[in-house]
Amino acid sequence: MSVVKIFVKGLSNNFALFFNFKFWDKGLRLIFCCFLTPFYIIAEEKRWSVKEIQSVLIQAKAIKLKFQDSKSSFYTFKASEGFSFKLEEGQLKIQSKDFSSKKKWSESQKQLELSFSGPSLPVQLFAGSSEVSFFGWKKALFISSFKAHIELQNTKGKSEINLYEGQALVKNHQGDLKFKAFQTELDLIKSQGVFDFQINKGSLKIKNSGGHLDFSSNDLQLQINDFNGDIKGFAESGELRASLKPKQLELKTGTASVRLYVKGQGSQVSAYTKEGQIYAPRYLNKKYEGKSVLVSGRLRSRVKEGHLKVETERGKIYIH
Repeated sequence: MSVVKIFVKGLSNNFALFFNFKFWDKGLRLIFCCFLTPFYIIAEEKRWSVKEIQSVLIQAKAIKLKFQDSKSSFYTFKASEGFSFKLEEGQLKIQSKDFSSKKKWSESQKQLELSFSGPSLPVQLFAGSSEVSFFGWKKALFISSFKAHIELQNTKGKSEINLYEGQALVKNHQGDLKFKAFQTELDLIKSQGVFDFQINKGSLKIKNSGGHLDFSSNDLQLQINDFNGDIKGFAESGELRASLKPKQLELKTGTASVRLYVKGQGSQVSAYTKEGQIYAPRYLNKKYEGKSVLVSGRLRSRVKEGHLKVETERGKIYIH
């Protein structure tokens, strides 16, 4: 007769499971160890009272993060092994254990997983690589990541996202959003607020949104469908296409072309190109001076509202 002792960690640093089983067959002991142990080495779960935490700070080299707003008296975290948790003066600090090491983040680094549920509160994230999802969040977010895939849905409040490269989807967001990226694909859908987008190179798609949009880019593929509000932007190269009911629109480009579809409003137009071309309704006033062209006037409509101002160096301007 022999004794098998199995000591299993993984659910918490504060407890372990100890099993003492008697078996006569070594093969049976081996099967038991192989198949039972993985069920206990799972994600760690922690809970705090809502009164204990006012904000969350997360630092990780590679992370897959999911935050879900819920009506609960507790904050519940589920995390894979490799995180440390520390509560200081109302701020919960969550850090991957390799974050402070000298080894730099690499493309092949395995993502640690962290999920959260509870009432919304301010969150800061600093990561090398990240896959981030926030659903129904109603507090401020700050996300800084070298490479990221970000999804914000039904969110509110002031948010800021900084990344080197990656993709982002923002849907049904209410509030200010500041976004900076070296190279990115950003989709903004059914959102309202003050938007400040600084993108070196990439694509920006905006649909059924409104408020105030301010953007700048070196090389941008911009597509806007049904934006109601003010737009001010600059793109050195690329293509800007917009279908909108503008209040105030001011665009400047270097070689980027601009194509505007103005819906149902007799907006005042001022379009100028230094060395490019302007295509617009013939009834607008057109003035030539060397290679420069200036087109001005008001689009025909029963409603006389809005102002369009477009300037390019060598790009083409289309107004429909």
